[in-house]
Amino acid sequence: MVKAEICNKQSENKFDIHAKQIFKEFNAHIKNQKLYGCQPKKILYFNKYHCFAYRFCNRVIDLFLLDRYANLGKIQNINNAAEVSKMKITLEKRKNHPIKVTYKPLVTKKESQFMLSNEEIIKFEKPFKLLDKSIRLTNQTASKIERVKKGLFRVVRVTVESFKNNDELINEYKKGIVKKHRSTIYLMIKVASNDVLQKHKKSLPSSYQTLYECLKLLNEVEQEQFQELINVEKLTSKSSKADVTKLRKEYKANFIDTKSAVQTRYSAYSDVLVATQSLSHNEKLNMLEYLIESLTDEERHGLISMYLDEAA
Repeated sequence: MVKAEICNKQSENKFDIHAKQIFKEFNAHIKNQKLYGCQPKKILYFNKYHCFAYRFCNRVIDLFLLDRYANLGKIQNINNAAEVSKMKITLEKRKNHPIKVTYKPLVTKKESQFMLSNEEIIKFEKPFKLLDKSIRLTNQTASKIERVKKGLFRVVRVTVESFKNNDELINEYKKGIVKKHRSTIYLMIKVASNDVLQKHKKSLPSSYQTLYECLKLLNEVEQEQFQELINVEKLTSKSSKADVTKLRKEYKANFIDTKSAVQTRYSAYSDVLVATQSLSHNEKLNMLEYLIESLTDEERHGLISMYLDEAA
């Protein structure tokens, strides 16, 4: 089951406010299960709200407000949940209307096999309270770091634009950066200095990491192709790093099919080596990157370890 934080207090108003969030959490759960080839379950447990949720279809979700001593490890369906719940809340999506929320009081069966003793429930809840706190603090800190990085990139971008076409000042600027920050800031400078990315600034993402992925794509395709991706809105200001990476993989797969393969099936390793000699430097780099990305993490780590051993 999936654990998800909804809110801190148990009240009908909170259910109304968080109805959309509950549907969102359920959709994310289903999508994640399918992504890893699993059969998505129709059940979901919201820890802080002590709710057992069951989804019948795309429009309806039933939430059971569980007794604090319910045995969450045993509950597997709506009948189990109903035995140890004090209320049933139904959320129903309606076209062009707010989500409809209805409440039905239930009588908890204290003798139910799905109840726990006081001692056991305390042991069960404690790690999840710590988990919720850890998740909250981690997300808060990560958000602060993200805001700082965005602010830093804005500073770097303004600086680069101010020193445009003056390589001497840009080099002096780079020398003045503290060494431990150079890898990040140099990457930001590289992104901010690119004329094409600057020209399409309003049409591209604002994150420097996503823009760096755009820069890689720009180095792999013709400028006209890059422009076309913007025109047809395959590249937009809302594109994520993963979206751009996907575009790069699509291009590289097409490149392997049309250029490096030369529409021929090579039966020998030596034939492939001969064919690659006619490729340009960039085309060779593209093929190498494509091959590296096709390896598993374990295979990549194995190659790195092997070369490190040889260097030693």
